[in-house]
Amino acid sequence: MRSTEQNQRAYDSSATEHGKLSIESTRYLAYRDIPSMLKKHLIKDSKKVYRVLDYGCGAGLSTKIITDILKSMGLSSQVYGTDINQKNLEIAAQKNPHAIFFHYKDSSCLKEIEPFDLVIANFVLCENEHSAIEEILENIRLILVKDGIALITNPSAQTYNRERRWCGFVTDYAENDPSGRDEETGEPALADGQIVKLTVCEPDTDARFTFTDRYHPQKCYRRLYEKSGFKRVETHEPLGKDSDGKTWKSEKEFSPYTIDILKPESS
Repeated sequence: MRSTEQNQRAYDSSATEHGKLSIESTRYLAYRDIPSMLKKHLIKDSKKVYRVLDYGCGAGLSTKIITDILKSMGLSSQVYGTDINQKNLEIAAQKNPHAIFFHYKDSSCLKEIEPFDLVIANFVLCENEHSAIEEILENIRLILVKDGIALITNPSAQTYNRERRWCGFVTDYAENDPSGRDEETGEPALADGQIVKLTVCEPDTDARFTFTDRYHPQKCYRRLYEKSGFKRVETHEPLGKDSDGKTWKSEKEFSPYTIDILKPESS
């Protein structure tokens, strides 16, 4: 079974549990530095309203976060969210009454939509094989305005390392044992496309949700970005800081994410 299918079955059976997750954990680092990245690559003084799409919005947590970030920056926005799972969308709409959500069935649902200034796709590519990733990226490129940006967040190789201890991730699963070799060192490493697994937990609560993903190295994502007509203008690997007010563990030494800022090649 593909990782996407496994996750969709989990969403269908446990959408409410998925909707309970917040960012009071390792996931905080996927969002902490978004304001500075937007100021650097997107925000213009002359822009009045920013159109934003949360591509693969899940239960709407990322939609709410990006909406709150834009509001805190004093920016006006029109925020949309789309997902292939209807139960996720129902929860997302409850969390975000001012956002517009639509069910993603295939790429045809994007053709009549006005382009966006910003498209975010957090932990979307990691559920898919190469061909599906390429399709997703092409969809995103086609719905961006000429000077718009895509913000893509993927787990790093460190995320699934069974020896790491995170503030909100459990990764001690047999699926995360390396099945390949590092091309440069020959040391054991996760193979491109390998099925991996992690459970996201909320500190001091019983909320938890297990994801089944596909690991892809950063060089794979970079190749697919280029093939899909994007140029990568920044890659950010956030680390935990004492000032975050979290009980960080491995986060202070190893980044759990790579956050890529992409622009269409023609821009």
